[in-house]
Amino acid sequence: MTDRYPNIVTSGLSRTVTIDGVTVEVKIYRLTSTQDSWRLCAHGDSQP
Repeated sequence: MTDRYPNIVTSGLSRTVTIDGVTVEVKIYRLTSTQDSWRLCAHGDSQP
């Protein structure tokens, strides 16, 4: 049976970065219950 709510480890390298007025939130994470590689998720603000 798989965990419905698995534990997630977030890397200390995760952060919010702003360059030239554009902000991007960078999250690096992996599941603790597996030997999976780290995942990277980037989410930025939209520009008009």
